[in-house]
This record gives sequence, structure tokens and C-alpha cells, in this order.
Amino acid sequence: MKRTDCLSPVRGKLSNFKTCALLTAGVWALSLNVAAKEIFVINKNAADYRVVETNKSAKRIDVYSNTPHRYLNSEKKEHVFTGVPVSELPPKEWRYDNVYFIGDDDYITFMPAQIANNPQTILASAKDAAPLSKRDGEVQVILPTREEAKVEDKYLKKAAFWAWYVKAVVYGELDNRLQYGGASIDMSNVIGAPAEAYKAPSVFSYDPIACPDTYQVSVKDLDPGFDKGKVEFLQLNGNQRTYGAGDVMLIFSKEDTALPIECGGPYAVRKGEEYIYSVYSFKGI
Repeated sequence: MKRTDCLSPVRGKLSNFKTCALLTAGVWALSLNVAAKEIFVINKNAADYRVVETNKSAKRIDVYSNTPHRYLNSEKKEHVFTGVPVSELPPKEWRYDNVYFIGDDDYITFMPAQIANNPQTILASAKDAAPLSKRDGEVQVILPTREEAKVEDKYLKKAAFWAWYVKAVVYGELDNRLQYGGASIDMSNVIGAPAEAYKAPSVFSYDPIACPDTYQVSVKDLDPGFDKGKVEFLQLNGNQRTYGAGDVMLIFSKEDTALPIECGGPYAVRKGEEYIYSVYSFKGI
């Protein structure tokens, strides 16, 4: 059997990562028997991602913060959060204007790079020396609130930026290449039909953008040789969705870069009135 190194950041397919996570759950467990908290770190090519264990990283720091979440901090007290600085997750050569956070529940939020790259903006996996539980969001964006380190007040006071259940962090825009099996499709060259009724996700921003024109195409139109009855879509946060091949439409942009994350990108899937966002890959099953 081919050995997979699961104790350091890895690159590869989501299916390989999930197998690795299952095989090494005992190694990654904390002393309190809390499973390791892994996230996908992504830039440009969604298929060429990194996996980082937020509760095992040597770059973890402590940050004093008074989170505005009424549910997580109903007593409005300052706590000590422990986690990895968002600026330390990507290689130094990556260039980006915004940083996007996608939750296990498909929640999307983002902030400018200068806010995300504050040395004390972290992805926390512990609070007051105890691992963050499922109830507490497991992996949570924490901003520093002490005067000497804090970011702009408008980010501190808006709970929408303090994402929890974080599973993916995307640095900047993504290439407009849809992963299909072991290959990729340049979606800027796909014709498709206008998706004029497309409903982008509700993502809070102080500087909202105008989403580009969107188009839709069926899986069978993308690949006339497609002969499977079902299609499985993979999302940036690792979630998988399966539908009948004839039941869904893929939503995309024809720009050089994929549909922006805040617009539901890199790709979205529509089934009737239902939308699934943050899709980057599909395969027939």
C-alpha cells in the first residue's frame, strides 16, 4: 500500500485527504480525544490545495479577544484563543486582495487581505486552553480586540466576519478551470445559456461587488460522452453532493477567473430553485 504522509501539509485529491483523515484519526486526536481540525488552504488552482491541521501547527499563538458572537460569548468577556495566524497559512509568494472563509455548513465570509493578515487574526481551535467544541464552532476566525493589536472597529463589531466551522480558506481569485476526473475544463470557452435568474449567496460585505454575467450548462453538454446516471460534485470545504445527471445545471462565468467566491464560485450547481455553491469539481458515478 502506498504510504501517505498525514502529519504535514499535503497536496492532493479530497478523496485522498479524507482517507488519510480516517486512517490517522488516532494520531491526530488531542489528549481530550477531540479530533484534529483540518482546513483546506487554496489559491488559484482549487485542485492544488494544502491541508493544515490547525490544532497541531507549530505556528499557533494566543490572542486576547472579545468576540461579538452573542451565542459564543453571551457574557461579553475577553477570552484567550489559540490558533494559527491566517497570514501564516499560505506560502509567502501567494498574492491576493481578499481572503475567503468557507464553513462546513457552506457559510461564506471574507475580508480584505490587510485585515486577514493582521499578525493576530487567527483560525482558533482552542479557547482558554480548551479545544473548541462542536457547539463552539470547532475552528473559528478570531480577530484581536486589544487596543495595541486590534483591526478596524467595523470588522470587530460585525459577527458575520467571525466565521466558525471553517473548513476552507481561499486566498484571492481562482482560475476558471472546472475539475473533471483527472482533467480540467476551461470554462471561459464554454458556450452555455445565460443564467439570468441565478441567485448568488447572501455574503455580507462593506464593499459589495457586482457579480459577473453567469451562464448555465448541463453535465451532458459539457461532455457528450457522459454516460453515468448520477454526478457527484465536490465543494471547496470538502463536502460532496450527488444528484441525477439530468437534474442539475452548472453555473459559471466566462471571465478569465472563475465566478468570485462571494458570488457562489468558483462554480454553483442549480437543482430547481436550490443552489449549491463553492463547487470546484465533478465526476460521474
